[in-house]
Amino acid sequence: MDGAIAYSTIRFVSMANLNYTLYPNPSFDSFTISNAAGGFAYLKVYNSVGQLVMFNDFKADSEQAQRTFNLEDFPAGIYFVETNFGTVRFTKL
Repeated sequence: MDGAIAYSTIRFVSMANLNYTLYPNPSFDSFTISNAAGGFAYLKVYNSVGQLVMFNDFKADSEQAQRTFNLEDFPAGIYFVETNFGTVRFTKL
């Protein structure tokens, strides 16, 4: 991939330097994050003012390469997802 962002009926972010995909973006009630290279060690979600609003430590089963997270209790806004593979911005509608 050349780092360009492509859109389809399901919008997703996939950047070569991040090594993972987060979709759908924007999201309504959940998002899925996947990584073809292997599992995640951790996932942190920050709101637009930098407050940590979700943290998951996956060391016990870090080989799982795809996970889905519930956002129903999150207010609409812009969030930042950080993993051991990098950080990406997503929007919850």
